Amino acid sequence: MNFHPNYKFVNFLKSTIMRILPVEKIKRKYQRLAESFRKKETCVFRYFNCLPCKHITKTIIIDAGIMPNQCPCEKCGEAANYLYGHIDNKVCETEKEWIRPELVDVIGWRRSSPEMVNYVLSGQLCIRENPLMCKK
Repeated sequence: MNFHPNYKFVNFLKSTIMRILPVEKIKRKYQRLAESFRKKETCVFRYFNCLPCKHITKTIIIDAGIMPNQCPCEKCGEAANYLYGHIDNKVCETEKEWIRPELVDVIGWRRSSPEMVNYVLSGQLCIRENPLMCKK
């Protein structure tokens, strides 16, 4: 039994403090992650609907992995929800793409952002602007 007056808070702090992983462990986890997602479907279009401004953010999944159900809206910055259904699939019109950061980037975040390292190593994808977006 814990008799510390703030034992719940102390346990919370212990569980939320991120450990800095060794480089070799990051490499092994990243390689296992890449192998586990190798056969998954990529180049899939996903659309997110922003309720406040009614804008639809168009995205494409470049790397296989886990994608969240929300992303920031292109117009207003509010959280846009995943839109189920089919919309016209044009690669050049996708505004953002879901990618897995390169191993070098993940190792670089080791000290500055250990929570981001754990996020990526858990299979989550990161969103970025689509560099191939067609200019209108």
